[in-house]
Amino acid sequence: MSFNRFTAFDYVNPDDPLAELDTDHIINQKNQQISFLQQQLQQSQNAYWAVLEKGNHLQIDKSLNEKKDNNNQQAKKQSPTPHNRSKLCDIHYKFGVANNFPKRYLKILSNPDAHSDDEYISKNTYKINKLEFRSENANKFMQRVDEEIEKVERMEKKQSKRRNQIKVDSPSTSRYSQPPKGLPIDFYDPAWFNTRPYGKKTVLAHEFNVAFLPDASQCIHGIQHQEERLSNRSFTEKYLEQCTFSYSLSHEIAKHNEDSDSNNNEAQISNEISESNDNNMEEILEIQNFEEQEFDPPLDGDTEMAHEHDLTQFVVGGSGLSSTNEWEGNW
Repeated sequence: MSFNRFTAFDYVNPDDPLAELDTDHIINQKNQQISFLQQQLQQSQNAYWAVLEKGNHLQIDKSLNEKKDNNNQQAKKQSPTPHNRSKLCDIHYKFGVANNFPKRYLKILSNPDAHSDDEYISKNTYKINKLEFRSENANKFMQRVDEEIEKVERMEKKQSKRRNQIKVDSPSTSRYSQPPKGLPIDFYDPAWFNTRPYGKKTVLAHEFNVAFLPDASQCIHGIQHQEERLSNRSFTEKYLEQCTFSYSLSHEIAKHNEDSDSNNNEAQISNEISESNDNNMEEILEIQNFEEQEFDPPLDGDTEMAHEHDLTQFVVGGSGLSSTNEWEGNW
């Protein structure tokens, strides 16, 4: 059995116009279409790879930036910068305001330089450093503030915003050495303060002002210490001598005594001037009263007794006061 091989042209109608088309012309058209599609495909591929490459660069840049930011954050956490102290200061001060701390406590808590910078150990863990200029009593006070904050966070089951701090028996000295100015004298360490130059002492502390109880671990408990309710002036008057016996304040005591003596001398001179003015005024009033004095004429039955009047008259002259006896005559 044999089959005849047919082609498409065997079935073409001779009268059809397509039968007269040139085969080469059709092939050229198809080749042009294929070439155009290949060009479109190539352009699409190029655009795709360009976008992909750009995306990779962006992703790489983003990763590098994130890594750089992480390194900066890590360095920021590890370095004792003012930002870290300010953050700790803000937490302590807001807690003090919310719990009605005395103003002398708030004055210390509101100063960023009064807070320590913690040393970074590992992830979210810090070791508390010791400030060389802060007294042991001030350290006790800061520990009491931290303890009260932790107690409130446990009671209210709040997530702590503070760092995980580790307390050590022998803390290392902080590299930060800029002391705060204008705080009460008992905030500063006595040994450190006594070695300061005279000019520094006068601007560092209020020598005649104290803020803490003799044992600051007794501060800010649930039951407020009765002395904590005192005003700053009354509190200082009660504890100044007890809290400052370790400080060398001879320069300020001498200055205070000089100022006191100067004020006393000025007051004494003022009193003497006032007394002198009062005496002069009394003499002037006495003279005026005498000059304005009028004598009533004697009655008819007493003419013999009013024959003569020996009067003492004060005459004011250029050289002062003089006394003369003059006869006024008969009525």
